[in-house]
Amino acid sequence: MRDPVYTYCREILPPSVVEHATSLSFTRPGACNLALARGNLLEVYEVGLVMKKSDDEVPSAEYEYRDAGAEEFDLPMIREDQTAPGQRSKNTKQPQLHLIGRWSLHGKIMDLRAVQRGKAQGVDRLLLSFAEAKMSLVAFDADTQSIATESIHYYEHDALKQRTFNDGQTCDLRTDPEGRCAALRLYDDQLAVLPFAAPGDLTAAKPYADSFVVNLRDAGIGVRNVRDFVFLSGYLEPTLALLHEQDPTWPGRAEEAVDTCSVTIVSLDLGRNSVSILNAASKLPYDCRTLLPVPEPVGGVMVFASSSITHVANGAISCISLLNHAAKHGIGASMQNYLDETNVDLELVLDPCGS
Repeated sequence: MRDPVYTYCREILPPSVVEHATSLSFTRPGACNLALARGNLLEVYEVGLVMKKSDDEVPSAEYEYRDAGAEEFDLPMIREDQTAPGQRSKNTKQPQLHLIGRWSLHGKIMDLRAVQRGKAQGVDRLLLSFAEAKMSLVAFDADTQSIATESIHYYEHDALKQRTFNDGQTCDLRTDPEGRCAALRLYDDQLAVLPFAAPGDLTAAKPYADSFVVNLRDAGIGVRNVRDFVFLSGYLEPTLALLHEQDPTWPGRAEEAVDTCSVTIVSLDLGRNSVSILNAASKLPYDCRTLLPVPEPVGGVMVFASSSITHVANGAISCISLLNHAAKHGIGASMQNYLDETNVDLELVLDPCGS
């Protein structure tokens, strides 16, 4: 008699919530594609302009479902021309989303990033991360009209695992704006760096090089409790900004320690598989959560906290914009000279916040 077979997990309805999105030229050179991650589903759309015979009808919702069979979506809030509705001609072009493909993957997508390859190579790639410490580089195959996996990187080794409570939350992906490498945060304070071939280098046998793992605690820089990290532009080598808290605290200890966060700028040496510190800024509010890189010529990063926004450039704090009156209680005495109270009457709260 055969043993009974039991279903471990059965999907009744496909995921409907979009958790990650990015734009890229994925299907062909010059294409305007939108990649969405819905749980374990990966969807790729193409934005195209279609002729509309009449512009008099106003949709009742911001996004109108057009045709279930064709998988097309109207975007009535985005128009090619900016003229008034009564002055538009009857035949106008309107952007529309066309579904290119939908694929069910073997695991929930934890993060999604575009790997920009530049105009020389034409098409971009997608970099996906999966729990608990995996990432995959995929490309679009024009012959089969489907995705093709170019590489799978697995870091779930016992030597890399640490006894932390945040192992399931550290699958964040970041890509260098110059297309030189990507970084996956795994097991709290470790980074898996995946170098890419130079854009336009047709002699490379594969579009990536061997990856390596950097332990930020043991790499000679002493960074621990990383909360967020981003790549910065305008540097000769890939450069990361790390938001971390060396001495963790919480609101109950606000009387003793309120300025415990720091931003450390590190440079990645892809040839030697090492990192080095460029500069650092400390004494930031304890509730800082998110980083946002600022492009040139201003440069630096914006640090978002629950009640304030701080600009850090070249290892120094430029200003701390307070968003409510309670923000003063989270700023240390040494940072009082950098306070900007222009927006304090807005009474805004950025908790939780994302950039």
